Amino acid sequence: AWAPSAPTRSHSAHPQCCAFPAMLDANFSLEPWSLLCAAAISVPHFVGCYLFRAGVNDYKKGCTEVGVHLHWSIDWLQMLKVAIPSCAVLRIFCAPTLWMWAANKDLEGSLRSLPVLLWVALWAVPFAMFQRILMRPGIRSVLSSHQSLREWCHELPCERPYHGLLSTRSHAANGGFFIELLWNAWVVYSAYSNNDWSFCVGGITIPLFIFNAGMLMGGPVNF
Repeated sequence: AWAPSAPTRSHSAHPQCCAFPAMLDANFSLEPWSLLCAAAISVPHFVGCYLFRAGVNDYKKGCTEVGVHLHWSIDWLQMLKVAIPSCAVLRIFCAPTLWMWAANKDLEGSLRSLPVLLWVALWAVPFAMFQRILMRPGIRSVLSSHQSLREWCHELPCERPYHGLLSTRSHAANGGFFIELLWNAWVVYSAYSNNDWSFCVGGITIPLFIFNAGMLMGGPVNF
């Protein structure tokens, strides 16, 4: 365990200030098979990103039809549709290192690993930014089309059916966030617990069921 050295008369506290960056392990695990697995895990999230991008384009089209070209929501959505998939690509290169630390059962080491910290930041930051759109009235009530129509804010300059397209596709992207998180959590748990392959493969189907059920309930069933 790292501990700061006692200060001396001949040296100031500056070496201690530089010690934290030296603690970080910047080594990436970039074996081809692990990168391929990380990319496969990210596929549902990229599907959600594709749907969200289509929803943003439809929303922008709806705003244009009513004569609105400048609005904060348009700019925010345009930024998110680029930022979310960009962060997802970067997470692919960080995920194998996350799994490696779990297999080594080294929790303390993982907290000092730059790729692990980057993975957490690259998931949490865009997810938090995305919630600003997802939790707005008229978009958050995706399981009820009538509630969504009642809550739709007049501040958002868009008519039917464009707001419904934005709402359902935004929640599809949100599901992509969670399925990637759940899959990585399952890989970490399986690696840490030394479970057999049948147990690991069986658990992989759980996020798929949640994602597909959410897509059906939030789309064709209610709209």
